[in-house]
Amino acid sequence: QAGFIGKWGEWWGSDYFGTSNHTEFQMQERFNVAAKLLQVIPPQLQVQMRTPRYKLDILQRQPCEIDECDDTDAWRVATEKRLGHHNDCFLGSETDMGTFRNDEDRAYLAKDTAVVSMGGETCQVFPERTNCATALEEVERYHFSYLNQMY
Repeated sequence: QAGFIGKWGEWWGSDYFGTSNHTEFQMQERFNVAAKLLQVIPPQLQVQMRTPRYKLDILQRQPCEIDECDDTDAWRVATEKRLGHHNDCFLGSETDMGTFRNDEDRAYLAKDTAVVSMGGETCQVFPERTNCATALEEVERYHFSYLNQMY
């Protein structure tokens, strides 16, 4: 998991990096953290992002100044394959406590996790969603490879 940002390393609840309605500066700083992680972690490993929004935002940014880039598209393709997903509050609310902003996020996650890592944990009982049928359906839809048993 990307970590480093926020009280629990979940990219939420940070005085410096923001909690919601992030400024452009805060999003650029988040990009810088993710880019550095990808630079120092062996290329065969993935870094998991807390929400689809963060991955999508990272993929829209430039890894360097345009005149310094050899191939921005190649960077983006390689990065897309190395950024996985971690749902920190699986089934915890209608939006999984902010994991999903809309149905487009859900569709993107279902497609993307067919080729990148996906895992997570629950955070609370939410009767409308924390039932066996919903859990099994979403574990399959989002291609979960692990679910933390402690939460």
